[in-house]
Amino acid sequence: TGYKKFKLFEYTDQDGTPAFLIDTRRQTRGWQFSQELRTDLEIGSMIDLTLGGFYLKTHYDHPQDLRIDFAGGATYDLTNDTYTKGLTGLFQQNLQDQDNHSISAFAQAYFQLGERLRAQAGIRYTHEKTSMLASTATSLSPTGVTTLDATAPDGTPNIDLGTVAPPRGTKSWNNVGWKLGLDYEVTADTLLYGYWARGFKSGGFTGRIVIAEDIGPFDPEEVDTFEVGIKSDLLDRRLRLNASAFLNEYKNQQVVENLTFPSGANSATITNAGRSQTKGFEVEATAV
Repeated sequence: TGYKKFKLFEYTDQDGTPAFLIDTRRQTRGWQFSQELRTDLEIGSMIDLTLGGFYLKTHYDHPQDLRIDFAGGATYDLTNDTYTKGLTGLFQQNLQDQDNHSISAFAQAYFQLGERLRAQAGIRYTHEKTSMLASTATSLSPTGVTTLDATAPDGTPNIDLGTVAPPRGTKSWNNVGWKLGLDYEVTADTLLYGYWARGFKSGGFTGRIVIAEDIGPFDPEEVDTFEVGIKSDLLDRRLRLNASAFLNEYKNQQVVENLTFPSGANSATITNAGRSQTKGFEVEATAV
C-alpha cells in the first residue's frame, strides 16, 4: 500500500538575462494512491506461479502563468545592461486538472522442462481511464509590460484576447501485455536466455494547449522487445561475463508534434507516430 502527496511552487526565468523578458510562475498539487496484492504458488516440483493485482489512482492540478515582455521589438543591451520595453506584454494562463486510475491483474509462471531447461510465461491485463480538463487564456497589456497577475505594473487590466477551453476529455484503454522466454543452463556457471515481451506506455491528454484540438487524446504506445543473451561466471568465478542483443519494435510511438498555422500561430501537442525501431547490444565484464 502506498500514498504520496506533493506540492510544488516555482518561478522560472526562461530568457537567460537579468531582465524580465520571459518568466513563468507555476504550481503543481497532486496525490497518488496505489495498492498491490500478490501471492506465490508452487505447483508440484515443476511450476512456480505468481498471481497478483494492482490498482493506482492519481490526481493533479497544475496552474501556470506566463508573461512575455519582449514582444513588439523589445531589446536587451548586454554591454550597457539596459532594457528597452516592447510595445506589447503578452500574458497566458494555463490551467490543468487531471485524474487517472489504472487497475490490472497479472500472472507469471516458470516451468521446469528438464534438468537444465526452464520456460517462463507471463500475462498482464490493464484497464485505464484518464480525464483531463485544460484551458489557456491569453491577454495583452496596453502599457507594453504585463505582470504575472494579468495587469500592467500600475494595475491597469490586460486586454482579453480569449480563452481556449475545450470540454473535459475522458477516455479509457484496455491493454494486454505478455512475456515468453526460455533459459538454458549450459553449465552450472553459464546461462543462455531469450525472451519476447510486449509492454505499453499509457495514453492520455496534452495539458498545455494553444487550440482546442491540442488536448487530444493520444493513444497508448506499444513496444515488442526481443532479447537473447548469455550470463556466465568463469575462471573459478573470478570473471563475470554477460552479453545480450536486443530489438525493440514500437507501434503508435508518442511524439511531440509542432504545428504552424497559416495565421502564424504555433501549437504543440502529443500525437502517435507510426512505427519505429531500436536495436543494439551490450557486454558487461567484472573481474576479480
